[in-house]
Amino acid sequence: MFVGLHNLEYLYLEYNLIKEIAPGTFNPLPNLKLLSMNNNLLSSLPAQIFRNVPLTKLNLRKNLLMHLPVSNVLDQLDSLEQIYLEDNPWDCTCDLLSLKQWVEKIKKDTVVGSILCHTPKKAAQTELRTLHYEVLCPGLGTYNPDPSGEESSTASLGPEDGKGFPDTVPLSVLILCLLMFVLMVVFCSAGLVVFVVHRRRRHAKKKTV
Repeated sequence: MFVGLHNLEYLYLEYNLIKEIAPGTFNPLPNLKLLSMNNNLLSSLPAQIFRNVPLTKLNLRKNLLMHLPVSNVLDQLDSLEQIYLEDNPWDCTCDLLSLKQWVEKIKKDTVVGSILCHTPKKAAQTELRTLHYEVLCPGLGTYNPDPSGEESSTASLGPEDGKGFPDTVPLSVLILCLLMFVLMVVFCSAGLVVFVVHRRRRHAKKKTV
């Protein structure tokens, strides 16, 4: 479609009822800097769609995006300065985990506006960037981003993984602790009795003398 437009820098495709973009559509545009596809009917983007495209500004507002891949899509936007993702029906479940990590990794002002969850109900109208990982993906535990800015490949496991700390103390441990306490009381009492008896005997001997 865009073959021969090597010098094209700005492309406006908004309000065109576009439902899908074919793979490689923008590859013939090596100088494209701004791409506006807001107010369409896009529900997904194909892999490699932005390969070798030096976009600095991307507008995807008001589409039908529930998820947006990072691998082979967003991670190809090396020159990105601004991206608009508002007013999409984002499904804030585990499938959106990579997007949340990507948003937190890039520069603070790169994502313009809010990314509000549409579903599930418990996360509705919550900003993706402030949504806790355990709400976004139950069972994942606490995600700790790598201080270097790279995505962490590990996350702490929740109790359901069988490796968390138990919530209750085993009965055998309680019995052992109680037994140790009783023995301690007995020994202390016996020591006190011996001390008192010994002191009385010494006192009695002094009176006899």
